[in-house]
Amino acid sequence: MAPARRSCIPAQIRAESHARGQDAFGGHPRIGGPPGPKMNRDALISNLEALIAAGKDGPAIRFGLGKACLERSDTAASRTHLERAVELDPLYSAAWKLLGKTCAEGGDAVAATDAYRRGIAAATAKGDRQAVREMEVFLRRLERAPGSS
Repeated sequence: MAPARRSCIPAQIRAESHARGQDAFGGHPRIGGPPGPKMNRDALISNLEALIAAGKDGPAIRFGLGKACLERSDTAASRTHLERAVELDPLYSAAWKLLGKTCAEGGDAVAATDAYRRGIAAATAKGDRQAVREMEVFLRRLERAPGSS
């Protein structure tokens, strides 16, 4: 019979961590990894806007802002940031896809269709086949929706 394994973590720390739903290193007991503080959406938006105000504008920052605004159901602000993201990087296929989703949720099917089509072209140019497939599915759904021309 093999000897029992001993943990290098004291029993009290293991018990306290387990009571908090974490492993002894601070991560989730089954998933692992560091817990990391979960930043709330408003703080994220404030931090990203501060970066833009400091002159550090870029497509990734605009994409993050657009996504956070969409999660907050602010489609107008989301659309503004995502349009700027694709203006800064016309081949940013993830931004095109999210812009299409934002326009569709905002009720502008024409702009959503245009965003998906331009996103498909961008993703094709980059060789991003998965993004092409996803946007083609979203475009078909949008075109089949009742009330679309």
